[in-house]
Amino acid sequence: MFGPFELFNVFRYCGLGHLSLPGQQFRSRLQLRRWRCCVRDNVSQIVYIQLHIPERAPLQWIQERRIPVRWPNDEQQSDQNDIMHHIFNLTLDGELFLAPIGKHPQRVLDVGTGTGIWAIEFADRFPSASVIGTDLSPIQPSMVPPNLQFEIDDCCEEWLYTKESFDFIHIRLLNGAVANWSSLYAEAFAHVKPGGWIECVEGNPITSDDDTISPDSVYHQWNQVTFDGGKAYGKPIIRSSDEVKDALSGAGFVDITERRFKWPIGGWCKDQRLKEIGIWNRLNFEQGMEGWCWYLCTAVLGWKTEKVQMMLAEMRLMLRQKGVHAYNEVTFIYGRKPPAKVSADG
Repeated sequence: MFGPFELFNVFRYCGLGHLSLPGQQFRSRLQLRRWRCCVRDNVSQIVYIQLHIPERAPLQWIQERRIPVRWPNDEQQSDQNDIMHHIFNLTLDGELFLAPIGKHPQRVLDVGTGTGIWAIEFADRFPSASVIGTDLSPIQPSMVPPNLQFEIDDCCEEWLYTKESFDFIHIRLLNGAVANWSSLYAEAFAHVKPGGWIECVEGNPITSDDDTISPDSVYHQWNQVTFDGGKAYGKPIIRSSDEVKDALSGAGFVDITERRFKWPIGGWCKDQRLKEIGIWNRLNFEQGMEGWCWYLCTAVLGWKTEKVQMMLAEMRLMLRQKGVHAYNEVTFIYGRKPPAKVSADG
């Protein structure tokens, strides 16, 4: 017999409307079973998926039989997600995006919405827009603007939305969560309206401009672990913004624009704005790095717990070294789907 959560997903994937579920009630269940009804080529196929959320102190992990997730979805990681959103607000002086989408977007998709904080703020600022936030993990709040809905979805599967229906597709911080970026961007291209925009935001490895990161620094180990772990996991880390631009161009997007911003790590910058960003970014790492690396190091790379704890301890010390002028860049890349061609006979 179908329970409320199974019915929610049947309705969602059959396109029979949307049901809103209280987020806290959804999170409180340690074992969830849901049915997906996938409608493709007029054939309804019921796919059974079991979600299991085990207790793995100190982290709560989602493990789905068909869609493995490497990050925890507990309160600590959710707080880190919101800290990073605050850093983005500082970076863009309160703006939520850089793409020139106009003043009246009608339909907007936030892919990998996380805690939903970006989608909530966007919906508040554009009350006439219909906003959808998708994620594998149901950690979003239940009290949201009326023009916003959250959906459980895997962006790496075939999208079931109406083609060419979104004015703006926003993708932020999915590096390491996507196996095939070209396929993801192809789906985005198919579902954005002609003349509509996509914006992709990702972080980059830790570096410095003045060689204050020594050759034996734990920062180099951190960069290598995230790259090696992502590759072994089957969802490699994009190391170059050129890869993103090439993939967007290959999908069909034009007018592709890139902007880079430095995020110092710690309060070493003399510039007060960058100093503030650096202090928050240090907190961002302190709050998030255990969750970012634990699964990759232990389950994927085969590290023992003690080795991971040692690296994290060295990272915590390094994050507080004022003489190390470390930073990581965040890259905003946005592009436009060409407008529909008008035939010569009108």
